[in-house]
Amino acid sequence: MIYTMVAITGFATLVVHYIYDPSRRYKTYIRKTVKDSQKDFDLKILVCIQDEENVHPMINLLQATNPTNTTPLSVFVLHLMELSGRAASILTKNETTKFKPSTYKETSTQHISNVFNQFLLHNQGCVTLQLFTAIAPYASMHDDICYMAMDTKSNILIVPFHKQWSMNGNVEASNGSIRLVNQKVLNKAPCSTGVLIDRSQMRGKLLVIHEKCFCETAMLFLGGADDQEAMAYAMRIAEHPNVKLTVIWVRYMMQQKQCNIKNPYIDMMEHVRYTSNLKEKVFFKEEIVEDGAGTTQVIRRMEGRYSLVIVGRHHIANSPCIMGLTEWCELPELGPVGNLLATSDFTFSVLVVQQQPYNNEIWYCR
Repeated sequence: MIYTMVAITGFATLVVHYIYDPSRRYKTYIRKTVKDSQKDFDLKILVCIQDEENVHPMINLLQATNPTNTTPLSVFVLHLMELSGRAASILTKNETTKFKPSTYKETSTQHISNVFNQFLLHNQGCVTLQLFTAIAPYASMHDDICYMAMDTKSNILIVPFHKQWSMNGNVEASNGSIRLVNQKVLNKAPCSTGVLIDRSQMRGKLLVIHEKCFCETAMLFLGGADDQEAMAYAMRIAEHPNVKLTVIWVRYMMQQKQCNIKNPYIDMMEHVRYTSNLKEKVFFKEEIVEDGAGTTQVIRRMEGRYSLVIVGRHHIANSPCIMGLTEWCELPELGPVGNLLATSDFTFSVLVVQQQPYNNEIWYCR
């Protein structure tokens, strides 16, 4: 009887694990991307916070997204905590007025809430803010993130990178569990996803809220759905009065008869440049390369010129522009170019964007 119970329990566990997949409820969700938000101007962003070190970089990115009366911003903050000492996961909405700190984690949550409330007050009337706390094991934490993205109808969710840098350029902390959470979120998210690689400590805090100087931002365009989504987010950032954007189109050396072929999305961006108030702040640059080595040289020349670089996760499949970069991809969840930007000794921050994939679409490097 004991052997039979053990066998049945083990068999039933395997069957349930195979049959029940929480991510199936996200596959039928309507399509939500940054490009779609351009029709109704209200951009909904879900921001995930692992610890207090993620707060200021996320707020800088949100402020750079240019919340105004005409381009409002709906922000949902999800503070992620590892489950310990409880039997079940917890997902709650924070009520700061009723909060009574008693432990370190509660004090940390209160501090995060206070900082985001200051961000709300600074952008009063332009930003709506809701804060949540998710206490769950790392193995299922991505389900809480995806559920929150679906429930809030977010256009994009942004997660922090699993590594943090110190002021001298060394890796100060690395959490493999957070990396696994990010990988699952990228594969199952019901909306577009961004991974923020923060290196602001190496260049000093980039506070767009208070600085009057321009923040130099670059967008690497190699082609593909993810790059188009990254372009849409970069254009939203370019609308901020203190942000300058440089779009760098990296393309393959074509034959002479094909030299006049241009990407239709770039053509649209050029039209926006000359017909709007962005023409003094948005610049376009074309780089011709033969392989991944040429793309690497283009990226190397960006060091010291920009504070933030935006790039898509995936690009056109079998593109010569990334030839040779995929063989040494240590971080496939960031794609070949994002991997290069994250593993090299650059001092600028990086935002890797993935557009919500179609269910029947095959993605490169996945």
